[in-house]
Amino acid sequence: LKACRRVQVIDDSCNIEILIHVKKQAAECAREARRELEDRLAQDKITVTGLLDSIRDLGELLELDIPHDPKEAEKVSGSRYRAATLKAVGTYSIGGTSINVREYPPALACLLLQAAHFTSLVTSAIEETDSTTHRIFEGESLSSQGKLDSESKDGTANGTEDPSAQRIKSPVANNNQWK
Repeated sequence: LKACRRVQVIDDSCNIEILIHVKKQAAECAREARRELEDRLAQDKITVTGLLDSIRDLGELLELDIPHDPKEAEKVSGSRYRAATLKAVGTYSIGGTSINVREYPPALACLLLQAAHFTSLVTSAIEETDSTTHRIFEGESLSSQGKLDSESKDGTANGTEDPSAQRIKSPVANNNQWK
């Protein structure tokens, strides 16, 4: 950020090619830093301190008013910044929710991204609980899901003849167990 601030004083009408080149490189580094900070905001497993630092740094970076690169999308598509959740530059899809972080201030973008992660986690927890509940009411035991209960082909638990170790199954449960 300090280097970008220093380079900003170079006038666009400057005729010294090395200074023009330095200014272009500084602008590219600032755009790269912006993408990295946006990616950090979009992470689901990041510390609060990391989020706050990213929000602060991104806010300071946006204050520099770095010119937009029209070819940025082409540069990013084949680079390491092409995240799985990234649809376009600055746009993330989390749990079916698409958020363009460049349309919002950094703090609001962070809030929207983290809310999308939370919604996705809650939805998956509800779906898992619903699935488990349906299996339980259909007669399937919880231990068969985790393969904790290894039954032999003759229906005895762990290959033993101990009748107390056998599960009691209803005929309906046997029919629905493997659907």
